[in-house]
Amino acid sequence: MDFASLFTAFQDLTSQQEYLLADENLAAIRWTLTGTMTDSLWGMPATNKLFKIIGIDILQIKDGKIVRDWGGMADQFPKMFKQLGLES
Repeated sequence: MDFASLFTAFQDLTSQQEYLLADENLAAIRWTLTGTMTDSLWGMPATNKLFKIIGIDILQIKDGKIVRDWGGMADQFPKMFKQLGLES
């Protein structure tokens, strides 16, 4: 799975940070991702439909760097594909 392909398929891809909570070495981020599928993605044809997904990442921080990420965008792909009409 090549995440760089997302920027080709969704040229208007936008990620908005909604909330950020942090305590010691952990942080939680609630985000919203939107985009319109104007090109093919991983062999799936463009639909010209808009998607909007909301997710949460929990990050472990060490020495100012992210060392572990729970959550993320990939676990939201089924919702995104459904909105785009690409569910199998």
